Amino acid sequence: MPKKKYKQSNEHREKIRQANLGRNVSDETKNKLRLINLGKKQSKETKEKNRQAHLGKKFSEITKANISKSKIGHLVSQETREKIRQILLGTSWGKHSKESKEKISKGNLGKTRSKETREKISRNQLGRKISKETRVKISNALKGSNSCMFGKTRSKETREKISKSLIGKMVGNKNPSWLGGISFKPYSVDWTKTLKRSIRERDGYICQLCGIEQEDKTFHIHHIDYNKKNCNPNNLITLCRSCHMKTNFNRKKWTKYFNNIM
Repeated sequence: MPKKKYKQSNEHREKIRQANLGRNVSDETKNKLRLINLGKKQSKETKEKNRQAHLGKKFSEITKANISKSKIGHLVSQETREKIRQILLGTSWGKHSKESKEKISKGNLGKTRSKETREKISRNQLGRKISKETRVKISNALKGSNSCMFGKTRSKETREKISKSLIGKMVGNKNPSWLGGISFKPYSVDWTKTLKRSIRERDGYICQLCGIEQEDKTFHIHHIDYNKKNCNPNNLITLCRSCHMKTNFNRKKWTKYFNNIM
């Protein structure tokens, strides 16, 4: 005869909970329980009950630390990641109602991450590389109406705050594009207005990157190898202001590109 299943009363469950308070389960017992529960799936009803039971509860710092330790070395399977992805589909910031966004915004007012938290996040992200495919997905997800700034403009007051907060932070060797102060080095004596004019004439007063013609504003002359002392005509090329700005980044790429077209 199969054993009858009895439902424990709330009072009985509370007694068991109180009796177990402060008890530590050994690693051996934890492993046994884990093996017993392997492959078992909770019903939607049970999941909802668990969710309701934990509403408003907060983990203590000790519990958080224990959970964090227990997760070290654990790898999430591709199947589990896919399940999480499917659950979260449609719940991104861009999909929230205006009311939900306002609640989240109010809830975060005045909150700032502590220095310790920022350092932890920084350490966790070290060595991680985002694939090109993922970068494209993130870019597409934040474009147009999906962007949190879509149709919005920052007030003058906000712009001033941002400006003040950046003072001294992106100057000199603190800037990621810092190359040892080469922009302050002087040009050679050959760098004259006559030389620059001759290069523009050679290139037909056309930007050699985007192909637009020079109009009111005089085009720039770019050093292909980024060496100000090398004013050989083969090392100089005509660029509009916008294209010249682009060449301040990925210098190896642009050097190779311009050498190929010269």
